[in-house]
Amino acid sequence: MDISQQLLFFFSALGVFNGFLLAFFFIASWKKRGAPQLFFGFLLLMLSIRIGKSVFYYFLRDLPKIYLQIGLSACFFIGPFLWFYLHSSIKQQSLPTRSQKLHVSILALTIVGIGVYYPYAGYPEIWNKYIAQFIYGVWLTYLLLATYTLWPTLKKGMKVTTSFSPTEKWLLMVWGINMLIAFNYQAALHFKAKVYILGPLIFSFSFYGLGIYLLVNRKHGLPLSHVTRKYGNKKIQEEKANPLVKQLQTIMEQEQLYRNSKLKLQDLATRLSISPHQLSQLLNDNLGKSFNTFINEYRVKDACRQISELEHLSLEGIGFEVGFSSKSTFYATFKKMVGTTPAKYKAKQQETAS
Repeated sequence: MDISQQLLFFFSALGVFNGFLLAFFFIASWKKRGAPQLFFGFLLLMLSIRIGKSVFYYFLRDLPKIYLQIGLSACFFIGPFLWFYLHSSIKQQSLPTRSQKLHVSILALTIVGIGVYYPYAGYPEIWNKYIAQFIYGVWLTYLLLATYTLWPTLKKGMKVTTSFSPTEKWLLMVWGINMLIAFNYQAALHFKAKVYILGPLIFSFSFYGLGIYLLVNRKHGLPLSHVTRKYGNKKIQEEKANPLVKQLQTIMEQEQLYRNSKLKLQDLATRLSISPHQLSQLLNDNLGKSFNTFINEYRVKDACRQISELEHLSLEGIGFEVGFSSKSTFYATFKKMVGTTPAKYKAKQQETAS
């Protein structure tokens, strides 16, 4: 290989090597962080296997067929693990669900069965014409499911005034990189080697781009600590949690406790006749919200109602009325939850009414 080929091999293989290391680390330590870390680890592992196969096949055309079969088989899982990762991150899963385990089991049995009955070495034409197309079809199907799962965030990005949180940016980047890699391999089916090596290069540079993003945003605990459960596996059982949630909602709606700007977790727990620890557990593990988020949702909802119905009140006055302690906090929280400022929301309501 000349120097240009050597550099191409180095950069395309570098991400694969580090991808394997990080994948094994995530998989081995997932119980400390939750299901998203496990799924992210397997996603990274499947990508590394697929990309690794591409690198070696590009430079070693006489690569044993079993490696080609393994590389293609890994594609069977990239889409599913991406979908599982996004879904578990958004839903804040502690453990993989039975449905997710069943998904993986069925996929594994399917691809292993195909590989046993029709090994690549003996049936290269069948793999290239039919099995590969089937694998890419499954990959595309799960990419669509992943896109659907992330659609609220993608839709949010269509608004000019929208600002994403570091976690949302991370999930969008992971999704976007996977879309690029998938598109590259779909294109390679038609243009062959002309774009084939782009997949490994995209993976390598994206891998280190994500690493830099993690370092810059390490205080946010990305990519996985935002889904860590505060109480591990001690989630309150539904038969106990449901009555508490209903009682909590009734109190908030009828007594409007959220309008008290000094409302604390202890105060609300006392009103429910449970301990602050139990209330925090209920909010975090059963509703997937922090105390502040839970309270602010009621405040913003009430603010939206007042802005629409009580035109004589100032926006600042409404903010204080629903429980915010300052104008800046009201405006920042409102924009984060509604996607626009109170002033623009009011203008839109008036325009709609007229």
